[in-house]
Amino acid sequence: MNASIPVKSSMGSARCFSSKSANKSAATNNTEDKQIDGPYDYGYQRIDERFKDGKPTLLYAKAMPNDYASMRHEQILQLCAEGEAKAFREAVIRNVMAVDEVEYKDAAVTFVEISKVNRKWMTIDYIPYKIGLSAAVISGVASFPLVFHLKTVHAFNERYVTADIPEPKDLETWLEVGSWSWAW
Repeated sequence: MNASIPVKSSMGSARCFSSKSANKSAATNNTEDKQIDGPYDYGYQRIDERFKDGKPTLLYAKAMPNDYASMRHEQILQLCAEGEAKAFREAVIRNVMAVDEVEYKDAAVTFVEISKVNRKWMTIDYIPYKIGLSAAVISGVASFPLVFHLKTVHAFNERYVTADIPEPKDLETWLEVGSWSWAW
Protein backbone atom coordinates (compact mmCIF):
# COMPACT_ATOMS: atom_id res chain seq x y z
CA MET A 1 0.00 0.00 0.00
CA ASN A 2 1.43 3.33 -1.00
CA ALA A 3 0.08 6.44 0.72
CA SER A 4 0.65 9.82 -0.86
CA ILE A 5 0.89 13.08 1.04
CA PRO A 6 0.33 16.34 -0.85
CA VAL A 7 3.12 18.90 -0.41
CA LYS A 8 3.69 22.27 -2.02
CA SER A 9 6.66 22.37 -4.37
CA SER A 10 8.82 25.34 -5.23
CA MET A 11 6.86 25.65 -8.50
CA GLY A 12 3.65 26.59 -6.58
CA SER A 13 1.58 23.50 -7.38
CA ALA A 14 0.73 20.66 -5.03
CA ARG A 15 2.72 17.50 -5.47
CA CYS A 16 2.40 14.08 -3.87
CA PHE A 17 5.13 12.71 -1.67
CA SER A 18 5.27 8.98 -1.13
CA SER A 19 7.81 6.19 -0.98
CA LYS A 20 10.89 6.45 -3.19
CA SER A 21 10.56 2.99 -4.74
CA ALA A 22 6.97 3.50 -5.92
CA ASN A 23 7.78 6.81 -7.56
CA LYS A 24 11.09 5.95 -9.18
CA SER A 25 9.47 4.74 -12.40
CA ALA A 26 7.08 7.70 -12.54
CA ALA A 27 9.91 10.20 -12.07
CA THR A 28 12.16 8.48 -14.63
CA ASN A 29 9.48 8.52 -17.32
CA ASN A 30 8.55 12.15 -16.74
CA THR A 31 11.21 14.66 -17.73
CA GLU A 32 9.30 17.53 -16.09
CA ASP A 33 9.67 15.84 -12.70
CA LYS A 34 13.40 15.30 -13.25
CA GLN A 35 13.85 19.01 -13.82
CA ILE A 36 11.79 19.97 -10.77
CA ASP A 37 13.33 17.35 -8.48
CA GLY A 38 16.87 17.81 -9.72
CA PRO A 39 19.34 14.97 -10.17
CA TYR A 40 18.19 13.16 -7.00
CA ASP A 41 14.77 11.51 -6.82
CA TYR A 42 13.38 11.90 -3.29
CA GLY A 43 9.97 10.39 -4.01
CA TYR A 44 8.04 13.22 -5.64
CA GLN A 45 5.43 12.25 -8.21
CA ARG A 46 3.94 14.18 -11.05
CA ILE A 47 1.62 17.08 -10.29
CA ASP A 48 -1.52 16.02 -8.39
CA GLU A 49 -4.60 17.35 -10.15
CA ARG A 50 -6.65 17.14 -6.94
CA PHE A 51 -4.86 20.25 -5.70
CA LYS A 52 -4.41 23.69 -7.24
CA ASP A 53 -1.97 26.17 -5.70
CA GLY A 54 -1.59 23.90 -2.69
CA LYS A 55 -5.34 23.83 -1.97
CA PRO A 56 -7.91 21.11 -2.75
CA THR A 57 -10.10 21.54 -5.83
CA LEU A 58 -13.88 21.69 -5.56
CA LEU A 59 -14.24 18.26 -7.15
CA TYR A 60 -11.84 16.74 -4.62
CA ALA A 61 -13.61 18.48 -1.70
CA LYS A 62 -16.97 17.09 -2.84
CA ALA A 63 -15.50 13.58 -2.81
CA MET A 64 -14.76 13.78 0.93
CA PRO A 65 -16.84 11.26 2.95
CA ASN A 66 -19.66 12.89 4.91
CA ASP A 67 -20.36 10.06 7.32
CA TYR A 68 -18.75 6.94 8.69
CA ALA A 69 -20.59 4.61 6.31
CA SER A 70 -18.89 6.21 3.31
CA MET A 71 -15.35 5.95 4.70
CA ARG A 72 -12.78 3.35 3.68
CA HIS A 73 -11.92 0.50 6.05
CA GLU A 74 -8.53 2.03 6.78
CA GLN A 75 -10.10 5.30 7.88
CA ILE A 76 -12.57 3.49 10.14
CA LEU A 77 -9.81 1.43 11.73
CA GLN A 78 -7.68 4.53 12.29
CA LEU A 79 -10.58 6.29 14.00
CA CYS A 80 -11.19 3.15 16.10
CA ALA A 81 -7.55 3.23 17.19
CA GLU A 82 -8.09 6.85 18.25
CA GLY A 83 -11.12 5.84 20.36
CA GLU A 84 -13.92 7.28 18.21
CA ALA A 85 -17.18 5.61 19.37
CA LYS A 86 -19.03 6.08 16.07
CA ALA A 87 -16.15 4.43 14.23
CA PHE A 88 -16.43 1.43 16.58
CA ARG A 89 -20.11 1.23 15.68
CA GLU A 90 -19.30 1.32 11.97
CA ALA A 91 -16.60 -1.34 12.35
CA VAL A 92 -19.03 -3.70 14.12
CA ILE A 93 -21.68 -3.12 11.45
CA ARG A 94 -19.17 -3.96 8.71
CA ASN A 95 -18.10 -7.06 10.64
CA VAL A 96 -21.74 -8.18 10.90
CA MET A 97 -22.06 -7.63 7.15
CA ALA A 98 -19.07 -9.86 6.48
CA VAL A 99 -19.93 -12.60 8.97
CA ASP A 100 -23.69 -12.77 8.36
CA GLU A 101 -23.35 -11.94 4.64
CA VAL A 102 -26.09 -9.29 4.79
CA GLU A 103 -26.46 -5.77 3.43
CA TYR A 104 -25.75 -2.62 5.45
CA LYS A 105 -29.36 -1.98 6.49
CA ASP A 106 -29.80 -5.48 7.95
CA ALA A 107 -26.40 -5.30 9.65
CA ALA A 108 -27.40 -1.99 11.28
CA VAL A 109 -30.53 -3.65 12.69
CA THR A 110 -28.40 -6.51 14.04
CA PHE A 111 -26.05 -3.96 15.61
CA VAL A 112 -28.98 -2.36 17.47
CA GLU A 113 -29.92 -5.79 18.83
CA ILE A 114 -26.31 -6.46 19.87
CA SER A 115 -26.20 -3.06 21.57
CA LYS A 116 -29.41 -3.75 23.53
CA VAL A 117 -28.09 -7.11 24.76
CA ASN A 118 -24.76 -5.52 25.65
CA ARG A 119 -26.41 -2.80 27.73
CA LYS A 120 -28.98 -5.09 29.37
CA TRP A 121 -26.84 -5.88 32.41
CA MET A 122 -24.83 -2.69 32.43
CA THR A 123 -26.77 -1.28 35.41
CA ILE A 124 -25.39 -4.10 37.56
CA ASP A 125 -21.87 -3.09 36.57
CA TYR A 126 -22.58 0.47 37.73
CA ILE A 127 -23.82 -0.51 41.21
CA PRO A 128 -20.41 -0.21 42.95
CA TYR A 129 -19.90 3.26 41.50
CA LYS A 130 -23.40 4.36 42.51
CA ILE A 131 -22.92 3.02 46.05
CA GLY A 132 -19.57 4.82 46.34
CA LEU A 133 -21.00 8.10 45.05
CA SER A 134 -24.02 7.85 47.36
CA ALA A 135 -21.80 7.14 50.38
CA ALA A 136 -19.59 10.12 49.53
CA VAL A 137 -22.57 12.49 49.17
CA ILE A 138 -24.23 11.26 52.38
CA SER A 139 -20.95 11.54 54.30
CA GLY A 140 -20.37 15.03 52.94
CA VAL A 141 -23.85 16.22 53.90
CA ALA A 142 -23.66 14.55 57.35
CA SER A 143 -20.30 16.15 58.10
CA PHE A 144 -21.75 19.68 58.30
CA PRO A 145 -23.98 19.08 61.35
CA LEU A 146 -21.31 16.86 62.91
CA VAL A 147 -18.90 19.79 62.77
CA PHE A 148 -21.01 22.96 63.08
CA HIS A 149 -24.34 22.12 64.82
CA LEU A 150 -24.02 22.51 68.60
CA LYS A 151 -26.55 19.82 69.67
CA THR A 152 -25.19 17.26 67.21
CA VAL A 153 -21.60 18.00 68.24
CA HIS A 154 -22.56 17.65 71.95
CA ALA A 155 -24.29 14.30 71.30
CA PHE A 156 -21.35 12.98 69.26
CA ASN A 157 -18.90 14.18 71.94
CA GLU A 158 -20.84 12.42 74.73
CA ARG A 159 -21.09 9.10 72.87
CA TYR A 160 -17.75 8.80 71.10
CA VAL A 161 -15.17 11.50 71.85
CA THR A 162 -15.61 12.53 75.52
CA ALA A 163 -13.51 15.65 75.10
CA ASP A 164 -13.71 18.60 77.51
CA ILE A 165 -16.56 20.96 76.64
CA PRO A 166 -15.53 24.61 76.35
CA GLU A 167 -17.28 27.38 78.24
CA PRO A 168 -20.66 28.48 76.78
CA LYS A 169 -19.19 31.86 75.76
CA ASP A 170 -16.77 29.96 73.46
CA LEU A 171 -19.66 28.16 71.71
CA GLU A 172 -21.90 31.13 70.78
CA THR A 173 -21.51 30.92 66.96
CA TRP A 174 -21.45 28.01 64.55
CA LEU A 175 -17.84 28.88 63.69
CA GLU A 176 -16.80 28.53 67.33
CA VAL A 177 -18.61 25.17 67.49
CA GLY A 178 -16.74 24.12 64.34
CA SER A 179 -13.44 25.23 65.83
CA TRP A 180 -14.08 23.14 68.95
CA SER A 181 -15.29 20.01 67.10
CA TRP A 182 -12.51 20.27 64.54
CA ALA A 183 -9.94 20.20 67.33
CA TRP A 184 -10.71 16.58 68.11
